[in-house]
Amino acid sequence: VILGTMMVLFSVNAIYAMAYTILYRCSPEGTQQKGSHERSLWPVLIGLCSKDHALMLRMKAKKISRPVPFFPALLSLMLGVFLATTAQFVITHYGLMIRTGNRDICFYNESCYYPGKVWDLPWNHIASNLAYFVAALHIIFQAFFAETRCYFFSRKCIVALYKTMDFQQKGYLDRSDWRRLFRKADRNRSGKVSRSEWKETYSNPIGFDFIDTNHDGFLESAEWDDAFTRLDQNQNGQICELDMLNVLKDIDLRAFYAIGVAFLGEGIGSMCYHLCPSVETFQFDTCFMIPIANLFTLALVDWGQGQGGSDEITALKYFVYILTPIWLINFIGTWYDIGVFPLGWLYWLYAFFVIAWALCVVVAGLRRVVQVPGDCALRAMRAIQLLLVISIGASFLMPPVRNNVFSGTANLFLMLSVVVMIFVVSRQLYMEDFIFMKCTCRDVGGRIIKNSYGFFLCAIAVLAIICFGKKVVIVEPGITPAQSHDVNQGCVFDIFDLHDVWHVLSAVALALFAMLLLDVRVNSWARKRGLQILFEEMPVDMSDSDGDEALVSSDTCDMSPCP
Repeated sequence: VILGTMMVLFSVNAIYAMAYTILYRCSPEGTQQKGSHERSLWPVLIGLCSKDHALMLRMKAKKISRPVPFFPALLSLMLGVFLATTAQFVITHYGLMIRTGNRDICFYNESCYYPGKVWDLPWNHIASNLAYFVAALHIIFQAFFAETRCYFFSRKCIVALYKTMDFQQKGYLDRSDWRRLFRKADRNRSGKVSRSEWKETYSNPIGFDFIDTNHDGFLESAEWDDAFTRLDQNQNGQICELDMLNVLKDIDLRAFYAIGVAFLGEGIGSMCYHLCPSVETFQFDTCFMIPIANLFTLALVDWGQGQGGSDEITALKYFVYILTPIWLINFIGTWYDIGVFPLGWLYWLYAFFVIAWALCVVVAGLRRVVQVPGDCALRAMRAIQLLLVISIGASFLMPPVRNNVFSGTANLFLMLSVVVMIFVVSRQLYMEDFIFMKCTCRDVGGRIIKNSYGFFLCAIAVLAIICFGKKVVIVEPGITPAQSHDVNQGCVFDIFDLHDVWHVLSAVALALFAMLLLDVRVNSWARKRGLQILFEEMPVDMSDSDGDEALVSSDTCDMSPCP
């Protein structure tokens, strides 16, 4: 399981690297300058380690020793609490089956059950969940390599930028030097400089893009002076190279590290569930599926731009007001799904609080995720909000709807989380990536080659859904053990049944989807800093720019190859 999952994921990485190498060599920049593809900002892939990665690892170790209340740390904390409580519940359930000898307590696939030599456990079904651990390590390594590459690439660009500005090599820039740079580019003496004018004057647009924080394609003299004040952190009337590096905003990929932690949680939760599959323990299988869908929804949000710890406050709100209530609702709802408690006044009080909570979360939470909605997005968001409220309201006011349509409380919130993810991520992919695509053979063809792993993602996802659809056990409210045993099927691959194959394929599909989002996130970060994306034209006034390639090819920038 581990070796097979690793081979698939790293084979996709190799194909991805080969596709980018071919495109760089075929691009005008690659043909004009030998080896320029090696000095460009590469996308998300795992390469060879270097001293840059060792330095980044040391910086990460310092940050880990001082954790902040953001998604990775909070999810790790919840994972520890989850493991302690879930293991006790499931092991107690399993122990009851062993002591009584009643195999109907746990809904096993008896036609493909390999207990091993130590304990009477379905080791084959437990081992297949190791694929989620491989997927977790894969996305964590990818995020680490991408963050390292962006961190050092941006700093090399700033160093080269400062050298082009400090042409007198004084080691600092005072306000008169700063204004002289602007006047030199302002050839029309209009007090306004466009990006193309800046490029004609200084050969590359990096300095312009560094100051033009609103990305409107123009700089005014007042905006240029304000930038000097902002960079002069010591307020001594001088700017040095270190001042420019200090204001540089690095890419924030903490959401992707959290996705890796969520994959680990899903692997642990699924292992606990398959120790003794039943309706009562199914909630533990979906516990981390829900945050995985939620984190995919939040992955492309531009974190790290908030002031005064606003990002940490947002993360805390998510865990306090969304994820924790969902887990509690699932826990209580499961007992009503299996008929442990009657539908008395306590249930209707519980249903009232669930619907009231849903109204607050749906209205406020979705507005936070759908940033700057247009007219069409606003109407779509209202439709999604209405769907969520109606689904939750109908499910708790009419319990048979929850059991027959959604197969229980746990599945209800998982399905609704996936619906929100599809809506938000589709819009984010358009706003952050597809909107920059031109309808030309060069642009479309280059994008198809760059995103060639998307074909593997779609094919694996389809196969995974097919395997999941062919049930080997039925764990739903109202299903008897005899009905579940009637659909048991034999092993299809060595000691693994179709559901085990689903585990491996779904883990690979999740890892590739996270890779796609990480690719879009890195490209979005690069665009906002004026860096040229391979086989893509810069929008508006930036369309005649060579972006970072112009900087890379200049004599003032000595950049080592990116591994």
